[in-house]
Amino acid sequence: MKGAVATAFPKIFSVALFNQVRNTLKYVATKERKNFAADLKKIYTAPEESTATRIRDEVELKWSKKCPHAMKS
Repeated sequence: MKGAVATAFPKIFSVALFNQVRNTLKYVATKERKNFAADLKKIYTAPEESTATRIRDEVELKWSKKCPHAMKS
């Protein structure tokens, strides 16, 4: 579904993704944002959904104690 929406409306999908990431980063300490954003990028640039899900689980384990609200958003 995401792929179809992104193909049909690439600019809208990009804006929605940007807003999601921006809203997530507000729950992360300033000194950790660069590393957290790099981990988020791995999720959003994964070649397939199963890989993205696996990476998301790894990121959640890594960051859930430091930034629990960010992982819920």
